[in-house]
Amino acid sequence: MRLLSLSKSGDNYLVKARTIRRIFGITISTTVQEYINRVNENEWYSIEGKKITDYRKTQLDKWLKDHQRFIEH
Repeated sequence: MRLLSLSKSGDNYLVKARTIRRIFGITISTTVQEYINRVNENEWYSIEGKKITDYRKTQLDKWLKDHQRFIEH
């Protein structure tokens, strides 16, 4: 999963990430996914409203921590 963009709109953080699926170094598929985190909550949701796995949550929290000072003035 690679970070494409991270932004804040109102009380939500919005992350766009690209997921690449490869077999033997050959790209099979590429998808762009969006995730939302409300400022008052500590949970990430997909744009469809589904909760995400702990592995993805950990990765998204790290990206948010690393980039939060740049997106908040």
